[in-house]
Amino acid sequence: MREGLKHKNTNPKLIMLRVREQLKAQLVDDPDRSPFFEPCNRFPTTMNPTDCGRVIGRARIVIHDQVIPAFKRLDVFLEKEYMPKCRTSIGIWDTPNGDEFYRNRIARLTTTKLTGRRSRGSRCSQPRK
Repeated sequence: MREGLKHKNTNPKLIMLRVREQLKAQLVDDPDRSPFFEPCNRFPTTMNPTDCGRVIGRARIVIHDQVIPAFKRLDVFLEKEYMPKCRTSIGIWDTPNGDEFYRNRIARLTTTKLTGRRSRGSRCSQPRK
């Protein structure tokens, strides 16, 4: 993401606001409330209780000591460094080489030889059903 910032190639701010909302759901005080802990609530009944306890204990430690702090660092980075430099436009055309990338995607994913503007224009000019 820092590399993208260097080259002014960022995600739209609108998208990143949604990412931060999702990220905040991961920032919990109790590892048992973390979505990463959820699989520990669904062990097969055939699993040895001692093994379950060992895995659960280790999961709590990893989530508390590594996962949550990493997500907190990501949230701070997004808030302080990344989002202030995100673009306000949502089109890929507004990124370095965006027009070229857009043409490449049209050629790769469609059968048309139209440019992006012509392609968008033709969709808009088609009669509504």
